Amino acid sequence: MMEHSGIDFGVFTCDPPLAGFYSRVGAWPIVPDAVLVGSRATGALRSDTLGKVVLMRLFSPKAVTAGLEITRATIDLDLPVGQFW
Repeated sequence: MMEHSGIDFGVFTCDPPLAGFYSRVGAWPIVPDAVLVGSRATGALRSDTLGKVVLMRLFSPKAVTAGLEITRATIDLDLPVGQFW
């Protein structure tokens, strides 16, 4: 389980019609102010321009303390340009 893995937080994107399902069933809150970017490279894919919803869970006390910063952040996934999962 992610809760017991020692990670600080988990984050993923989905299409808007699925966001309510993940929020209800998996306890993954929608974070409308967070943006995931594939990388900082020109032309990198972004959750906001792809029309994706960002969902996030804060697991560690450190993440909970930094919650406002994390949930309003642009998170760089450092992926090769053109890739975005």
